[in-house]
This record gives sequence, C-alpha cells and structure tokens, in this order.
Amino acid sequence: RLDHFAVVLVPGGWASDKYKALEADGREQLRGFVAAGGGYLGFCGGAGLALSHDSGLGLAPVSRKPSGDRLPSISGPVERRQTEPAHPAWSGIVDGTAASVWWPGQFSINESADVGVLARYGAPATGACVSDLPVEPGIDWEEWERIYGTNLNPKRLAGEPAVIEASFGEGRVLLSYPHFETPGDETGLKVVANMLGYLRSIAGDK
Repeated sequence: RLDHFAVVLVPGGWASDKYKALEADGREQLRGFVAAGGGYLGFCGGAGLALSHDSGLGLAPVSRKPSGDRLPSISGPVERRQTEPAHPAWSGIVDGTAASVWWPGQFSINESADVGVLARYGAPATGACVSDLPVEPGIDWEEWERIYGTNLNPKRLAGEPAVIEASFGEGRVLLSYPHFETPGDETGLKVVANMLGYLRSIAGDK
C-alpha cells in the first residue's frame, strides 16, 4: 500500500509499541519507502520511532536524550522559536506562537550529524504544567527538584531542538516533538498542512 502514497504521517504514542507492531518486515518496508524518495512526518512518538536507537527506524542520525538529562514531564503550550524562518513549514506562521507538548522526549543531536534544526523551544505559555505543578512566577524550581529528585525546571527545555529535518536516502524526514496536530489548534494544523505540502512537493506524485 505504500506504493500509492508520497508521505507517511506517524502520530504520537509510544515509539516502542509502534516499532513492535510494524514487525521486521514492516520496518524494512517503511525504511525502503523513505529511502526511495518518500516523505516521513512524525510527531512526538512518531518522531521517536524515526530516530536511531533500539526501538527506532534509524531514519535520522539522531538519538533520544536520556531521561536523566531532559525535562521529562512538561505538558501544555510552549513557545516555538523558528531557527529557519524561510522554511516552508512556517509559511504564514508567526514566530513565537505556542504549540502543545505532552510529556515529550527530546532530541540528542551529534554536532557532526547532517540534521537541520527548524525550531527550538521557547518559554512555557499560560496553562503549561511540569508534572502536577503549574508553571507560574515565583516557583523555586531548584527546591522542587531537590524534593522530587527529578528534573522539573522548565528552563531546561529552553533552546532545545523542537523540530528537525533530515534526509534518508532519496527521502526527507520531518520530526516534531510538539503536537502541531492537536485538534482545535488552528495554527498548529496550518503547520501540519505546510509540512505535508513541503514533503509531497519533494516526493512528487507517486
């Protein structure tokens, strides 16, 4: 069935579950689809599935940041800062608008890897929470980290890659930990449409 499509969109969820469900044959077919010129658009768990780790497809030379080194529990709106403002993904999109994140992973990119960072995280917006703590002025995050024994300071996310692009064979891969596909998010859905149009234009009619 992949022969009839130019782009595959993989939504969120556990990357390891997706990896198992595809089984060996499905994983190889999907890798072959992208290598032959297909597009891959992954959000959150769909992004994690494409990475290079033990439950990933290896479509991008990027791994996941270990839990101990990242902010593992933020959810809600977080600002998105464009690092490639001319990229088609951001056509008609105002820089700095918030996008929804839900307990996202984080990319770990080797400096020598041929990967483009299209956007980075900015500050949490109104309504964001870290674990069960609303992100509000005056919170002593260092104290909460000491009490809980885990990373909680939302500043740990600031400046980290949020959306990346890589090539795999003749194909192109767009990966985002923010959930631009969140229902009701008109700006986010416009980003999704931009991304799909961009990938389709590269893949061409198949």
